[in-house]
Amino acid sequence: MLTLNEISGEPVLAISPAETQAAIRLLMALPHGVTSMFADMPAFVETSNNIGVMELKEDGLSVVSTNRSAVFSRLDEITRRVETVAWLAGAKTERTKMFPPWQPNMESPLLK
Repeated sequence: MLTLNEISGEPVLAISPAETQAAIRLLMALPHGVTSMFADMPAFVETSNNIGVMELKEDGLSVVSTNRSAVFSRLDEITRRVETVAWLAGAKTERTKMFPPWQPNMESPLLK
């Protein structure tokens, strides 16, 4: 949901129409959501990416992307994909926190 509110008082940060178009193109190209399911457990997500917090700062637009996977190679793949899309858009990336790959325990009481 997008809500627009009128702001009065102090000037607010804004970006040019060209920067707006570049940001929209970046956001449209970034992967978001489930990218793969477990082959042997099709009801379970294997790898996903989430575009989270976006914030306009003094030095530009900041976009937080969270990558998750049960398989290290898939986690590396989705992370590199995000970095490549950002690079193609002329954006910088920084890896901060990494959620380690995890394998579900199908014998756990919660999953049963």
